[in-house]
Amino acid sequence: MEEKVYIFHYWTAREGTSMINTRRRFAFKASEDEVSGIEKELEEKAKRILDSELERKLVELYSFGQRLDVGCGDHPMGEVGLDRVKGSKVMVQGEGTSLPFRTESFDTIIAHHCLEHIPKLGRALTEIYRVTRSLVVIVVPRKEASYVHVDHVWHMNREEWEGILRKGFFIESSGEVGNSYYFICCKYSPNSV
Repeated sequence: MEEKVYIFHYWTAREGTSMINTRRRFAFKASEDEVSGIEKELEEKAKRILDSELERKLVELYSFGQRLDVGCGDHPMGEVGLDRVKGSKVMVQGEGTSLPFRTESFDTIIAHHCLEHIPKLGRALTEIYRVTRSLVVIVVPRKEASYVHVDHVWHMNREEWEGILRKGFFIESSGEVGNSYYFICCKYSPNSV
């Protein structure tokens, strides 16, 4: 198979920005099949970056006050980040099923791509309910996207997630962003206060 020289121009995202804004160029020798695979890989990577940025903007839009990010990894979106693995930006090490905080300690709880990892989901939601004063922002992978990760224990569609969340929360808003579902949940129904 004949190889040709290809020159790629592509955009990458700079961490902390909301748009893809750094242009890159590189040249290499490859067959047309290899180039097709590389193009597809670059497109998928760019889509994941954009999806992640959209999810972060969604969380910023809906969350307020003192915020706890449960399962934050190395990228907490709240003033306090909690994860079971101690990382460079994790402020509190702990489990989502036993949050080490007083009742109603935070205005907003953020659960961004963490609930699908917790086997005792009901216990985690009970703890989130206990620790929030009013609002919970939840982002979970779409059912078809959740099978990609072997450490996901929950593979549910949007209606299944809503059914579980409605047992303890009033869902003010829900929808899809990229390969994820999002749920904006209130601790109490607006009509009950």
